[in-house]
Amino acid sequence: MEDFQNGKTKIQYLLGELSAEEQLRIDEQLFVNDDYFERLMATEDELIEDYLRGRLPAKERQQFERNFLNSAALRKKVDRTKLLLTYIDDAVKRSRSTSISELETGSSNFFTRGLSAYQTSLRITALFRVALLVTFCLLFYFLSSTSSVASPVVFGLFIFLSAVYALLEVISVRRSVKVAQLAIAETQSEE
Repeated sequence: MEDFQNGKTKIQYLLGELSAEEQLRIDEQLFVNDDYFERLMATEDELIEDYLRGRLPAKERQQFERNFLNSAALRKKVDRTKLLLTYIDDAVKRSRSTSISELETGSSNFFTRGLSAYQTSLRITALFRVALLVTFCLLFYFLSSTSSVASPVVFGLFIFLSAVYALLEVISVRRSVKVAQLAIAETQSEE
């Protein structure tokens, strides 16, 4: 798996350029090794940003569009990244128009307020999704027959799935916030 350390191999994997055997070998490693998975997700984020910023060569851009924009989940991730980049770009433009003295005195803490609003919106969205799932589970439970043996089992399964979903939402929100924090820190350090 040393070749997967290479960024080019990760990009080839994401763009579907590897042979079926190489793809399967990497799939197996990604399933058992969290470190490989995390590095692949970071490369995927960079690839999406390069696409959105127009930094991909024509061949890679076509492969990206074929592989990423034809998948609803990946297209959604591209759309979220586009919104985040637009938000960050706007924040950078506005911060440049804010005088340096205002930033030094702390009277205009634009980045902190913007990040706080972003975190809040992510949390509200996640909470809404979880509440919707729990409501569905409760509705299903009350509509099912209480005398049935399967009803408590099914309800328990839904509660378990709700908890897993809630955990995944928390992880997703934390990761998105971390990405936003890193992006804002990077833009601040560039100035």
